[in-house]
Amino acid sequence: MIQLHFPKLSSLVRKEEVCQIATPHPQGALRDVRTVSVCGANGPVPTQSQATALWPDGSIKWMLTKFLADLPANRGTDEYVLTESPTVLPALPASVEANGGAAVIDTGALKLNLGAPGEPVFGSAEFAGGSFGADELQGPFVSIDGKPYRVLVGPDGWQVLEKGPVAVTVRTMGKHIPAEASEGEGCVDFHLIIRAWAGKPYIELEYRFLHKEDTTDPIMLSDMRLDLKPATEGTNCCIGYSNYKTKFKRSEGEAIDHEIDNDYLLYTANEQMPQVNFGAYFANWQDAERGLCVSVYQAFQNYPKGFHVDRQGLSVGLIPGSFGEIRVEQGMARAQKMLLHFHPAETPELELDFRSLQYNMPDKPAIESCVYTNAGLYREFIGEKRQMNVELFIKNLGESTAYAYGLMHWGDAPDMGYTTQGRAHGEYVWTNNEYDYPHQCMIEYARTGNRAFLDKLLVAASHWQDVDVCHYSKDPLLMGGQHMHSRYHVEIGCKPSHEWVEGLLDYYHLTGDPFTLDTVNGIATNVEYVLTHEIFTLDNYTAAREAGWALRTFCAMYSETGDEVWLRHCDRIVDYFVRWREDYGAWLQPYTDHTMVRVPFMISVACVSLMMYYRIRPSELIKDLIITAMDDVLENCYSYDGVLYYKELPSLQRTGMNPIAMQALTYCYELTGDKTYLEKALVMFRLAVFLKGRGGSTHHGSKTASRDSVVCGGDSPKSFAQSYPCFATLYKALMDNDMLPADFCTSAMW
Repeated sequence: MIQLHFPKLSSLVRKEEVCQIATPHPQGALRDVRTVSVCGANGPVPTQSQATALWPDGSIKWMLTKFLADLPANRGTDEYVLTESPTVLPALPASVEANGGAAVIDTGALKLNLGAPGEPVFGSAEFAGGSFGADELQGPFVSIDGKPYRVLVGPDGWQVLEKGPVAVTVRTMGKHIPAEASEGEGCVDFHLIIRAWAGKPYIELEYRFLHKEDTTDPIMLSDMRLDLKPATEGTNCCIGYSNYKTKFKRSEGEAIDHEIDNDYLLYTANEQMPQVNFGAYFANWQDAERGLCVSVYQAFQNYPKGFHVDRQGLSVGLIPGSFGEIRVEQGMARAQKMLLHFHPAETPELELDFRSLQYNMPDKPAIESCVYTNAGLYREFIGEKRQMNVELFIKNLGESTAYAYGLMHWGDAPDMGYTTQGRAHGEYVWTNNEYDYPHQCMIEYARTGNRAFLDKLLVAASHWQDVDVCHYSKDPLLMGGQHMHSRYHVEIGCKPSHEWVEGLLDYYHLTGDPFTLDTVNGIATNVEYVLTHEIFTLDNYTAAREAGWALRTFCAMYSETGDEVWLRHCDRIVDYFVRWREDYGAWLQPYTDHTMVRVPFMISVACVSLMMYYRIRPSELIKDLIITAMDDVLENCYSYDGVLYYKELPSLQRTGMNPIAMQALTYCYELTGDKTYLEKALVMFRLAVFLKGRGGSTHHGSKTASRDSVVCGGDSPKSFAQSYPCFATLYKALMDNDMLPADFCTSAMW
């Protein structure tokens, strides 16, 4: 039994509210999702579960559970996941029937007919109080390089991803078709997903575009929209938008509009953490009998957005025609989501507002940290002892990161260190979730249950899997790979030292999104290829960081899939580190033409990744590699002030406060029991805390517009992603050994 805690959220009672939770399980503990149900205050509730990862013995490692919860007003509550209880079915189960490529979704409150291959997406929709005909809901539409295109059901029709009874998910894929069939072939791929839930009169539409054309030139997108063109005239039009109390534009059929652009965001205050919530954004059209309300998910954050409503219908501007063009480079993708709420005309406006708000900030339960450690996850980060000064420091470190609004940028932020170096010739250098920012958020969420870190993870990983990954290229060095930090995300290329997969695997466990798994496999395959390519071999002894991060990727893939091929790649990298040490006596790298130097940062990366492999396949060889390498660093790169040099060269012996060395030294303690390693790491920890402001948030709320982005100032996400696992690992080890001073992270410490 796993306790689910729902914090207080809404002031209204929610009946059969759609919720979901990802839970890890110990090996051998759970084998069949049909024995799972969620139990609320009044007994079991409708539940639907799927395994998203398995243990080597075939038992369930990660399970994603969707359920319908009864939640009280103005207070928190607890429910429980029962793993030895038959699944409870909804009174009105959701179902889907696919036939000839077409599909029919029935939730009990909504019956939605979806087109066959080559037909429009939407057929008729029937619901309480009315219906819409096959020609009334149209699109999506988009202008590509100035030419109009539309989405029709792909050649393979609808694929059923979930068939109920709580949730139904279907997907179709294809290329955008010219608005006039005689105007040529389709271009720019799309994925269209529709999600529906038992007893609900609304669906979620997810629309992803992907630049998979052979041209390496960017494409320019504009006027992207979904249209409602009803056969009757509307009598009531409404647009709602909020960052606090919802504001309304209303009419009895006269045209009303609203748009979100650079200026709107620059001059609109919002005190909320936008990853958790910015506000509602919805438009409603209705006549005397029926209505359709469309809410765009995180519309402000993914601007530009806009609505136009009049008596002739409703237009949802995913890229309003008045905004201009959005640039999409080859290999880029981006998904956008919206809720289509079908309702009778008498539905109160505030009910539509409530649903939009719930859509943007849904109820999310949390589980206790011991659930993760009992399943064998995150044990090096999650301890029983805590010191509030350090907790505040870590929390503020995570809260002080910069972020950016914009369709192609939400979920990422620039690194001003890279930017001011001139790497992008005066433009921003985007971090591209460097150092696996989502995974570090996942660990902190598991450690504390702080929802903000869960939502930061979801936003960052969604951006990462779309924008920062090359989904198409004829160059195998790019295909499937994750781009390094660069101007407009994609202008440098892919290297193993800047490719990660753990955060995306977290995202998959939390969402069940199949696109994520495809993306993960693409990244891992790219790393595999690059390591064997002639421009990057494991024979020149210059790649401690590249080989180290590749090792981490392969370890994560083995842990997820159990496929031994990834361990064979790991063994090859271990052999590389052995030969390097044998040939040079240490992991020395060429610097100038006449020097070979130690680089503590890169050596530490290698040691941390070797420890990840050691946890999978312990050996004295790997243990010796880690300890010998860090002993060598301490002997040759340890300054008189107790901190490591940046690099072992007189011209580079400045303070090198890359925190990864702290994590590597903590692992040396774990392997040897020698607390001297922790003592040396503690000195570095003190300096790191001092340099980062001793727990004070640096986020100052400044906003700057640049092309199609609005950047909100703060530390680079890289700062948190790089530091967090190092601090958390060392922090736990110090607390376990009663080695952390009581005044740590306070002014008295100095």
